[in-house]
Amino acid sequence: MKTKYGYSDNEDKFNNTFDYDTREEAILAAIRELDSEVEDIIFVGEATPYIPSFYAKKFLEDQNETAYEQLGDFADGWPSYTVQQTQELQEKIGAVFQEWLIKTNNIPTFYHIISVKEVEVTRILFDMAHKE
Repeated sequence: MKTKYGYSDNEDKFNNTFDYDTREEAILAAIRELDSEVEDIIFVGEATPYIPSFYAKKFLEDQNETAYEQLGDFADGWPSYTVQQTQELQEKIGAVFQEWLIKTNNIPTFYHIISVKEVEVTRILFDMAHKE
């Protein structure tokens, strides 16, 4: 995925779409869209997609706990598995999960925000943002 940038008027909540290819584009858009004035502070960050994942070991542990809750000691040690078997399950169910996300249109549209930079709106940036 190509790096995308977004902006905010506070450091904690980035709620715009990450449509900007460069940090500079995001800065100028933020100044316009947030109605920023000279000396205001804005924040620009890099978007990294949230990638859902499946953890086979956790799944197997949950299955054991559920069986143990329902059947007690009879379920102790079930299921038994090797590292290789866990990796195989990880790959197979992970692939099915990804396929399901695509089929049901559940691909995440939200992001982790990294490399957040504080930017003071200078007269030069302000003028550049409002240049027609």
